[in-house]
Amino acid sequence: MIRDKITIYEHHRILKLNLIDNVKRDIGVVADFGNIRQVDEKIEDFIPLFSDKIKHVHLKDFGITRKDKRTKNSDEFYTIDKDYIGDYLFGEGDVNFKEGFSELKKIGYDGYYAIERTEKSKDDIDKYLKNIEYVCETARLS
Repeated sequence: MIRDKITIYEHHRILKLNLIDNVKRDIGVVADFGNIRQVDEKIEDFIPLFSDKIKHVHLKDFGITRKDKRTKNSDEFYTIDKDYIGDYLFGEGDVNFKEGFSELKKIGYDGYYAIERTEKSKDDIDKYLKNIEYVCETARLS
């Protein structure tokens, strides 16, 4: 596994230096708050590293439970270490939204955001609205 050889952060640095910076045409990066957390990356490291290439931001929240504590058996996502990744309402998982928005402000990001959720029922509209409220309030305070 690549993680056995180098850290995820080092992997992103190599990707940026060897691929993104050497491509002669415009290429962008999606800063996905949930996926950054999923691979044990820190938003405060990722965003500055790709500051000039971030074209879009995906927002979702995850919580990670160690594999020996896992009880859920369906619709699971896993880390590279096979720990369970649960989908949470924004602000209830492990993603540091405040730090993410703060870093995006530092680099002057003014692009689009996409809220990504996995609810499957029309009754979950309240969860979407709570997420939108959380995002607006957290971004304003950052």
